[in-house]
Amino acid sequence: MSDKLRVLSIDDNHQNLNLLQQSLEVRFDVISSTGDEPIGELVLDCEPDIILLDIMLTDTSGYDVCRELRGMTLPKQVIVIFISSLNSLEDKLKAYEVGGDDYICKPVNLAELVYKLESYQKRIHQQNALEQQIEEASLAAFASMQQSSELGLLIEFFTNSLNINTFDELYEATRNVIHSFRLVCSVEFRTDHQIKQYPLDNLSQLESEILELGKRAKRIVPFGKNMLFNSRQCSLLIKHLPSDETLLGRVKDHMVILLEIINSRILYIENEENRLTERQSAISALKAGINDNFNQVNVEVCQLEDQLAVVFDELGQSLRNKLDNIGMNPALESEVTTILAQTKNQLDTLMASSINIDDKLNTISQLLQDID
Repeated sequence: MSDKLRVLSIDDNHQNLNLLQQSLEVRFDVISSTGDEPIGELVLDCEPDIILLDIMLTDTSGYDVCRELRGMTLPKQVIVIFISSLNSLEDKLKAYEVGGDDYICKPVNLAELVYKLESYQKRIHQQNALEQQIEEASLAAFASMQQSSELGLLIEFFTNSLNINTFDELYEATRNVIHSFRLVCSVEFRTDHQIKQYPLDNLSQLESEILELGKRAKRIVPFGKNMLFNSRQCSLLIKHLPSDETLLGRVKDHMVILLEIINSRILYIENEENRLTERQSAISALKAGINDNFNQVNVEVCQLEDQLAVVFDELGQSLRNKLDNIGMNPALESEVTTILAQTKNQLDTLMASSINIDDKLNTISQLLQDID
């Protein structure tokens, strides 16, 4: 686009128009009009920076034209300089009243007009530069706010992930945060013991194969409007990426951070699975060992009972034989026999108590069996 000031000259006098055209076109982009056409449409079409407007036109007045222009919504602010042979204070005040910015009396001093136009050109360039700076600053501020908001989403995801203990929960949280970026995803989570792909009910065969290849692919693989982010624990297929390079770069950075958060949670879930497996193995080994020991104790108690019964029977028989040989009187013999019978009853009672011990051992064994 040309940096020349665009000047629209409106005058129903062709001689005046030609004079201004020839005097100004070297320095400025000049468009001439006699005012016969609709001025509003002409201004919208050529988008001038400055309008040199004669007051006394054939079918209307410059005042009416200026008033019409000030009532329109124009793409940019237009400076209106009235050029007229009317030079009274009343005429000049009316020009300012309808929205004029300056007033030059005829005959026009071309040097003065050029000086004014160059001054306005500098002012317009400065204004445009300032507006550009303001727009860039606004865009930068908006981008900063948006990036801060996006980082806030990642922080929130990290905080929420601390309570996630399953792959299903991890996928739901991942899908939600990626949806907040106005993106769509498919994922594969991997551990030494299992591989799971999501979404479970809406994953194409091609997407499944792409995710499966992710473990052996590069860290980031772009293709079309999609991008595959990979690590040992996860492949993250992001779809419908933005075409804006700045936004795309920011999204890539965020997805890399997101992938690291997901990785850390997968490692936690894997460690918890391993810990639970080891715990179950340890409990199973403990239960088996205790059961074996309880069974051995039970066998040994039964054997001890049998041995005690045999020893006591042999002792009783030996005492009875001795009593017969000694020739003990009947009263004493009866007393000894009674003592033997009482002792045998006491031994039977003690042996019966082992049944209670056996029941308790069986109860403890059952409790161990009920442990998860």
